[in-house]
Amino acid sequence: MKPDRDKLTKMLNEHSAWVLSLVKTGRLADCESWNLDTANLEMANLPFAKFHFASLKDANLSGINFRQAELLKIKLINANLDGADFEGANLSKGDLSFSKCPGANFTDANLEGANFSDANLHKANFTRAILRGANFKGADLSFAEMVDANIEGANFKGAKIEAANFGGANLDKANFEETNLKVYNLEEYLTGNDLKDTHISDPQQGEKASPASAQINHTSDKAASDRSSNIKLTKEDLLVDSNSKAISPDMIDEAVVDMVEKVKSNIQLDLVKAICKNKHGIENIDKIDFKNGDIVTHKDRVAFKFDFKISYNFSLLIDRKGNFLA
Repeated sequence: MKPDRDKLTKMLNEHSAWVLSLVKTGRLADCESWNLDTANLEMANLPFAKFHFASLKDANLSGINFRQAELLKIKLINANLDGADFEGANLSKGDLSFSKCPGANFTDANLEGANFSDANLHKANFTRAILRGANFKGADLSFAEMVDANIEGANFKGAKIEAANFGGANLDKANFEETNLKVYNLEEYLTGNDLKDTHISDPQQGEKASPASAQINHTSDKAASDRSSNIKLTKEDLLVDSNSKAISPDMIDEAVVDMVEKVKSNIQLDLVKAICKNKHGIENIDKIDFKNGDIVTHKDRVAFKFDFKISYNFSLLIDRKGNFLA
């Protein structure tokens, strides 16, 4: 069914009311088998919506919110999905071939049997996603996050996977034939994985690893996060080839400290204080004495102390010659 403009607008408005009213008013969007080819749904807010068997070929879905949506066998061929949010959505057996998904979020999504052939997935996030049997043939997965994803039996033949992070992923029976590794070594990014029956080859090397030789036992990302006290590296881990530097835990620690100090030196505390005061009514007075506890009297007021911390995850990339890239 191909809905007219009025019906499409009504669906969007009713679903928006349904979401904003916490399902008290409006109506959940149920667009099963709708034909929305070439439609413009940029920035549409459609969490939990049902689009089973719908067709959105060549559609503009940039920035769309499809969180927890039901999208079984949806057709998103050549669609613009730049920055789209599919967290927790069900796209099993969906066709996203030739789609443009840079920066798209597929965290915790069900993508079993989905087709991503020749798709642009640069910096896309597939953390903990189900990707069993998915097809990534010829896709651009550079800098994509595949952490803890289930990629069993997936096809990456001819895919571009520079700097993609496969840490903790299940790659059993996955196919990496003819992947373009260029400067980066696939094995450097497959940390802590079970690669049983995984097929790996590099077109530049012309060598295909047998399933038996594709077992990689590098230190996991989780262990590496504990830094030098818990890092256990073998000689093979530290020396990649004859022209490489030895990458030691001390070198990693020094790089981490250097990055943290650079970030700290650029934090504008006055700006943080201004935001707290102007936006949230929180006044910061440095001269209050909290020696007697976290709640004290200050002039005619009661002052209380709390710690404000910001947590941010960084990644350090090291090339095969021991140079820190970021």
